[in-house]
Amino acid sequence: HNGLGVAFETVGRADDAQRQYREAVRLRPGFADAWGNLGTSLGEQGRGREAVEALRHSLSLAPNPLTAGTVLCNLLYSADLTPQQLRDEHVAWAKQYADPLYPSDPPAKRAGGDRVRVGYLVGDCRSRAAVGFV
Repeated sequence: HNGLGVAFETVGRADDAQRQYREAVRLRPGFADAWGNLGTSLGEQGRGREAVEALRHSLSLAPNPLTAGTVLCNLLYSADLTPQQLRDEHVAWAKQYADPLYPSDPPAKRAGGDRVRVGYLVGDCRSRAAVGFV
C-alpha cells in the first residue's frame, strides 16, 4: 500500500495516495516510512496539524533528520505555535541532528600563518575549463 501511495503521489493523486498510506499504517502501525509519506502528503495539502502528527509518529518509530526537517517546515505554517515554541523546535532539531556533525575539538591553527589559498574551477567542458587561485 505504501508503494501504491507513492505511485499515486507521483501522478498528482494525493487523496488516493493518502488512502493508501493510511491503509499501510492500519495494516502495519510500526511502518515509519508510510507514516512519513502520509505526513509529507498532508503537509503538501496544507493540512499542517495532521501532517505534524503523522510525521512525529514516524519519528517516534525511526528517527530521521529528513522527516524531522519536514516537521519543522510544516510547523512554520502552524498558527498553533508561538514564535518561542517554533524557536524551541528548531533548537531541539539542531541539538539532535546538527550539533553532532560539528567536531568536538576545533582544528588547530594552520602552519604557515593566516593566509588561506582558495582555488576554484569553472567547468564549461564544451568550450573551455578555467582554473584560478586567489
